[in-house]
Amino acid sequence: MGRKTASYPGTLVVPTRRLRLGRPSAPVLLGGACLLLVGALCVYLRLDLVRSALVEIVVFGAMREARLRRALLEARAARNELRLAIDTIPTIVWSTNADGTVNFVNRAWRDFTGLSAEHAADGGWLETLHPDEAALVQATRSAAIAAGRPYELDVRLRQADGTYRSVLRRAVPLRDESGRIVQWYGSGTDIDDLKRAEAALRESEAFLAEAQRLSRTGSFGWDLARAELRWSEETFRIFEYDPEREVPTVEHVIRRTHPDDLDTVGQAIDRVTHDKQDWDLDHRLLMPDGRVKYVHVVARAARHAGGVEFVGAVMDVTATRRAQRLARRARERVLSARFTAALEERTRLAREIHDTLLQGFTGVALQLTAVAHRTPDAATAAALGDVIALAQRTLDEARQAVWDLRTPLVTGGTLADALRETAEQALRGSELGLELEVAGAPYPVAAPVEAAIARVLQESLANAVKHADARAVWVRLRYAPRGLSLSVRDDGRGFQVDPEFRGYGGHWGLLGMRERAIELQGSLRVESAPDCGTAVLLRIPRRVPAPLPSA
Repeated sequence: MGRKTASYPGTLVVPTRRLRLGRPSAPVLLGGACLLLVGALCVYLRLDLVRSALVEIVVFGAMREARLRRALLEARAARNELRLAIDTIPTIVWSTNADGTVNFVNRAWRDFTGLSAEHAADGGWLETLHPDEAALVQATRSAAIAAGRPYELDVRLRQADGTYRSVLRRAVPLRDESGRIVQWYGSGTDIDDLKRAEAALRESEAFLAEAQRLSRTGSFGWDLARAELRWSEETFRIFEYDPEREVPTVEHVIRRTHPDDLDTVGQAIDRVTHDKQDWDLDHRLLMPDGRVKYVHVVARAARHAGGVEFVGAVMDVTATRRAQRLARRARERVLSARFTAALEERTRLAREIHDTLLQGFTGVALQLTAVAHRTPDAATAAALGDVIALAQRTLDEARQAVWDLRTPLVTGGTLADALRETAEQALRGSELGLELEVAGAPYPVAAPVEAAIARVLQESLANAVKHADARAVWVRLRYAPRGLSLSVRDDGRGFQVDPEFRGYGGHWGLLGMRERAIELQGSLRVESAPDCGTAVLLRIPRRVPAPLPSA
């Protein structure tokens, strides 16, 4: 009464009094016989009162004996059922005395190790421990027994075939009401398959993380019902957040987005949350130290009972963009060098033709003119005049061809000034009116682009002078953020346009103008119809030098 009982976590406590059941003892049998004799004597003496009392005593003793026998049978049945259950469960179970001596192992333990219960009780259980872990098990077990505390170990246990499997060992003490340990009970769970699966999963995750790091591709999950995102290590690395300190959200993405791309990213997020469809997006990131990254994001919608979750990847394409930009600049430099070399060669040819053939034709024409003046015969003089006129026309055409061969002069002043000078020179000697308009804010233009625009203007005006029979020409140069455009319109007779320019070959004609536009990734369109004039429209995209993104 009033006794306090000590208890510990994981400790079993049972009463100290035990019900001892067995066969009826000799004193009980002797007492019963005496009662029978007394009863018989009472009958003989005809003592009714005593006889009734003795009968009741005999009946009570018989009933108590019956209850004891029934309790004994029930206890034996419960013990057998418990032993059967312990032997049937697919878990290793054992028990030891308070000092650690093994006194029971179940069938699962025996089947697993191939050892008998007697051998285990004699210390054979130590043979089942892995040599590298036997000392650890014994030390941990002894310390737990000394301290009276439960213990748990993940160790390897030898099977009957000599192989080892990982087993999770747990043991707890059983205490009586006074807190004294009377028994230890332990269990072992085979976790070898689980550990192999965990190792395979860790290896797979390590391979995936390394592959993502090498390819600079991170993965993410975004459940629209929650504000948080799930990022892989590489995604944290791309956005440059600490996975130990940050829980990623959409706000973290916005925080790293380049200011010039905020509207695009915001519109994409709104569209995705509304449409809940697959999506992909290219945008830039601005790091805290000012570096710019280019990323490509792609995601697929996975629908489930709770809603929609996006599973996607984010790829750092900064190095790819840098390589593409370097390749494009190299290609532009090659095209520019080829274009410059071709123009220089044309200029050289024009100079050679001017200094040789044209000078020679000029001398011939002068001599014919002198001969015509000295000839008294009118018919001969008239014939020589026709020859002189033909030579003069040939000289004019040759000079025009030489002028066409030479590179237009666009190095001095602005592009608009150079185009005006080119147009006035092309229309010199004709009666065509010229109107030139410049729209937009001027900005620097690469030399190949200036040369191409000047050549297109030169050829368009030459066609208007020679073939259009026009009265006026309108030239408009427009500077736009995305590029330059040039339009040359006349009010001449016009012609039927072949979309493929197959009928316009020759020396730097319409086909040559289109080829120049294509070389600069631009376009050239010709609009014309009989008696409706002609319009030549040239568009060339703007090339703005930009700093290379940091690696």
